[in-house]
Amino acid sequence: MTPVRGLFYLITCLSVAACAGAPKSSMFRGDASHSGSYEQEPLRKVSELKWKFRAGAKSYSSPVAAEGVVYFGTGDGQLHAIAADSGTGLWTFKADGGIESTPAVFNKVVYFGSWDGHVYAIDTITHAPLWKFKTGGIVYASPAVAHETVYAGSEDGYVYALDAKTGLERWRFKTEGRVYSSPAVDGEKVYFGSADTRVYCVNAKTGVELWRLKTTEPVYSSPSVLRGLVAIGSDDRFLRVINTNTGQEVWRYRTGNKVYSSPAMTNNAVVFGSTDGYVYALARASGRKLWEFRTYGKIFSSPAIVDEVVYVGSTDGFLYGLDLRNGAELWKYNAESQIFSSPVPLDEAALFSSTEGEIFALR
Repeated sequence: MTPVRGLFYLITCLSVAACAGAPKSSMFRGDASHSGSYEQEPLRKVSELKWKFRAGAKSYSSPVAAEGVVYFGTGDGQLHAIAADSGTGLWTFKADGGIESTPAVFNKVVYFGSWDGHVYAIDTITHAPLWKFKTGGIVYASPAVAHETVYAGSEDGYVYALDAKTGLERWRFKTEGRVYSSPAVDGEKVYFGSADTRVYCVNAKTGVELWRLKTTEPVYSSPSVLRGLVAIGSDDRFLRVINTNTGQEVWRYRTGNKVYSSPAMTNNAVVFGSTDGYVYALARASGRKLWEFRTYGKIFSSPAIVDEVVYVGSTDGFLYGLDLRNGAELWKYNAESQIFSSPVPLDEAALFSSTEGEIFALR
């Protein structure tokens, strides 16, 4: 990734989403609310590399898995579909621009954004395009799908709501800055950040603004929503937790550098990374620090919480498995290239990508 562009975009788009077994839908952070928490058997130690797929081009998209197929995009504009059990390439689709957006899979359709400014919908059975929608800027943000609607942000400053079947615009919401933050949908509300330094909440059906919260720097992190609280990072070095109903800040925690990583939440903890190189776990109710873990690179990767194990990558080239209870290192794997993507569980394995366009499955 280029030093400037990558820092702005990747954490918003990169977060990976996959669910246990063979889910029928999958998207950034597992589902539309982006909690990043998975209830399944975690990888407590790494025994082997199950498989590795080489795309042949740089990649800042993260993989998602649905119905036995893994999808991810590359900088040369290819959407790749590979077999989840073997890592064998199945098919590709060529967009008119690079793909940094993390795909979303819903009802046998894969949705993603592209550098060409479009949001695409591709049939996973025929591999043919169903529709594409033109925005006014590059689409780095990863789409979320809920209410038969695709929600996607664009560099033109808008968040769009598109009919998932037809691609017709239902509404658009204008911010005062570029939108690299991937929208999170919980119930009838959509949450996202903007480079205009604000966090927004709008009605999912109408796009009418419900509240906004001002930070002091651009917001490139993507929100995570769980049980009345939304967590999101900012360039001002803070991780904030906000009341979903009132838009009032509940607490904030200051790290040593910018927070692009999107948090993962459980009922008790919020876990995220910072470009200061640390992974933080904070008490969800109070923001009290539970533990911190130091890596030897910046963290753009958004962690996944799998039962009591945290998966997270670093630009030091390692994917880490940490004990959620105390932050102790359980295992690490050297990908030998930077990791911006966010790992996910897949059939008792850990799935993630590197900037060299390689997808790894560990078990």
